[in-house]
Amino acid sequence: MTRYHYYASQWLGRGQPFDSMPNDMGFHNLWRPQSRAEFYPPTLEKRWIKYNKWNHDSCVLCLPGRGNHGQELASAYKRQGVKSFIVGITPTIRSWYPMPNGINDQEEAVKGVMPAMAVIEEVLKLIENKRGIPRNRIVLVGHSAGAVMAIMTAVMSPTPFAGVISHNGAILDPEAVPQCNCPDTPFFLAHSRDDLIFEWQERFIPMFTALKNKGYKIYTDIEKDAGHCVTRRQFQIGKYLIEACLKQPTSP
Repeated sequence: MTRYHYYASQWLGRGQPFDSMPNDMGFHNLWRPQSRAEFYPPTLEKRWIKYNKWNHDSCVLCLPGRGNHGQELASAYKRQGVKSFIVGITPTIRSWYPMPNGINDQEEAVKGVMPAMAVIEEVLKLIENKRGIPRNRIVLVGHSAGAVMAIMTAVMSPTPFAGVISHNGAILDPEAVPQCNCPDTPFFLAHSRDDLIFEWQERFIPMFTALKNKGYKIYTDIEKDAGHCVTRRQFQIGKYLIEACLKQPTSP
């Protein structure tokens, strides 16, 4: 365990959201790759985080945000008592796509999303082929840029997922959202009005409007002052949503 993983585990152990760690402890200071095309599409760290390996019935695939590691998101849901096979994957450069410079300067970032989706699709194929878990038994969970990837992977999928949970993320190009062809996939969008990374009016509202107008099944959980953090309450709600999506018995 690196000291960064140790700090994250200690922070989460106190019930704090992992993205609220002070800067001197934070993962956002660990990796800040430049928006250079040669870094993309990303490769994945060889070591995947896996919990509940005995479960071959369902899976929760965790996609971390920029600068974070899949372990934080996966271990947080493990601590909530999620019984499904949990997988956390991490890009080696801790970034799924180049950093956008606002909605008016994000061409490189938008172009980087599709190649990153192909990487995630390979992971989904491995889960199905080696574990026998089809995507309609898989819940995608993402935070920040990982939420971008979770949503985009689901909206572009020809077959439904069990569900999608987005923590503080929003698709970059709402106009590119296709008409919904998997109406059975529920999307749970957790966001905060004071998020300064994926801003409410600039990012969240256009995405919500596009998804709603294109026929997607949307549910929201809106905080007022949680910033870009994933709060303990949202993890708890996420756990119950996972159980509902997979039709599992609700645990205390």
